Amino acid sequence: MRNSCFQVLLVAALLASWAEAQQNGAVLDSIPQASINLSKVSLRQALSEIDTQLLEPDYVIFGVELVPSEIGEPVVDLKTARGETVRDMLAQIMHQAPGYDYSAAGPHLINVYPVQWRSDPRNLMNVEVAKVDLKDRDVEDLLHIPWSFIPEIHERFFRVVPGQPATFVGEMMRAARSPKLSLKMEKATLREVFNQAAEVTSESPPPWSRVGWLYEFRPQQTDPFRKNTWTDVPSAKGRSQR
Repeated sequence: MRNSCFQVLLVAALLASWAEAQQNGAVLDSIPQASINLSKVSLRQALSEIDTQLLEPDYVIFGVELVPSEIGEPVVDLKTARGETVRDMLAQIMHQAPGYDYSAAGPHLINVYPVQWRSDPRNLMNVEVAKVDLKDRDVEDLLHIPWSFIPEIHERFFRVVPGQPATFVGEMMRAARSPKLSLKMEKATLREVFNQAAEVTSESPPPWSRVGWLYEFRPQQTDPFRKNTWTDVPSAKGRSQR
């Protein structure tokens, strides 16, 4: 009887895992409504264009980590005819960005990252956050200055630059155009926090744009504020298309 109960629980767990896997990345099989013809554009611009061509209610947002090197952001072409899926387009982009890969992080959110850098402890997106409890905060502030909200990131910054204030003029400027975010999480990486924040706010009504995120690491820098930078990546899709 005990074994039978265990098997039922195991099957239920496997089904739940399968259902979650099916939900994550559902947008990968979406087909943009128009062809795309981009030459020599940045990785982030090519990714943004994919969402521009998706017809509502389909959409895609990205969480992007750039390789920590002097090489810079990949420059790619994206040329499609009608009929290719989002998956096809990402395969074309990854072929031109050696060392990069992607994975589904939610129904509409795709992480793009350099494989060798993904689990490196210097990558602050891997920092484990004990607890996040945000209420009615501006999502762009979280995606630009996470040290103001997350003690584990604050400690990484201010043990190097002690006493430096964590507020900037830009924070007030962003707040006027940023959707509000309420978020509770425990024992999550900073990457998972950003992913969840992007997914939660992606359904904000106009005039807000959907927002992904991008992280850049510059190992040659010693100042942590120049060594690690985060920014939001707003959808290029116009408000009238929402």
